[in-house]
This record gives sequence, structure tokens and C-alpha cells, in this order.
Amino acid sequence: LVLKAALERSKVFITEARGKKVAFLREAARRMGLTEGLSIAKARLGWDRNVHPPCEEVISRAAFPPEEWIGLASGLIGARGRIWVMLGHHAAEEYPQDPGAWLRRMPEGLAVEVDHEYVLPLTGAKRRLIGVRSVVTC
Repeated sequence: LVLKAALERSKVFITEARGKKVAFLREAARRMGLTEGLSIAKARLGWDRNVHPPCEEVISRAAFPPEEWIGLASGLIGARGRIWVMLGHHAAEEYPQDPGAWLRRMPEGLAVEVDHEYVLPLTGAKRRLIGVRSVVTC
């Protein structure tokens, strides 16, 4: 909903597996006046691949490890679509030998386009945002 509020003209599709959260999101969107161009569905990745049309951008809020998220999300984007990977403070712990190793094992047809490290202003916690773009190969 924050992205929809910031990018009001964009079409946003939200999936949530829990019915109570779906109801909450729909009510929050209604109260915020964000219902136009917004779809909220009770769904989970892997349940139904035909829930929505191909997306230009997909993002998950720490629901899957990076490699798994990229594998799942690659089926959601169209040609030139982008997958956003949000890495939290545990990223270095999850990949202690080489935190960037999974980046070098990118599936064919995908390439890292954005790699941005940042610090949360209130806590000082380090985060990293990776943008992976679908690339057209001939």
C-alpha cells in the first residue's frame, strides 16, 4: 500500500495468503482512497500462476531466501520485467562464506541491474536492495 500511495497512477497487484490480512489490506486501501488500479487477492506464489498478467516490477517483503524468490518471481515478470530482492541484516549470516555468491549464479535471462546498500535512518541497521532485470537474448 505504501508503494501504491507513492505511485498512485501505477497498477498494483498484492497477493496475501491469509484472509484476515486480505480483508485488512482492502479496508486500509479503501480508507486511504487507493482502490483505483489496485487489486488485492488471496493467493500465494505457487498456488496459481495465472492469478495476474505479467508484471513490470515484483517485490517480496522477506518471504523467501533470495535465490528462491528470484526463481519464483521470474515466472511473474514479462520481458524486461524487474525483480526486487530486499536483503536484511541477516544476509551476511545466511551467506557467511561469500554473501554475493548467489548473485553470480543468476538464472539465464536475468541480470543484476541495481545493487544498493543503505542504512535505516532510525535504527542504523544496514540493508541492501537488488534489482534483477529480465534481459532479452537473441
